[in-house]
Amino acid sequence: MRITYSKNPQLVSLINSSFNNTTDSDGFIVDKKTGERVLSQQGENVMMDELGGFRKGSQIVIKRDVGSLAHYVNSFYLKD
Repeated sequence: MRITYSKNPQLVSLINSSFNNTTDSDGFIVDKKTGERVLSQQGENVMMDELGGFRKGSQIVIKRDVGSLAHYVNSFYLKD
């Protein structure tokens, strides 16, 4: 597993748009097709400046904070 965060706004915007997303007028990430806000692993709306990445194979956002990163890692190792 390799995780890389960037604070470069152009790079973050490029990554977001490569997942067919944009932002709404409030700065939240939204799906271009549906217009619905994209949610974090915890079901929260995510602002563009909070974007850490996307879970592989999904539209689930990993926020750029320790709690989201820990939740992401635990989802691989702590399965019921």
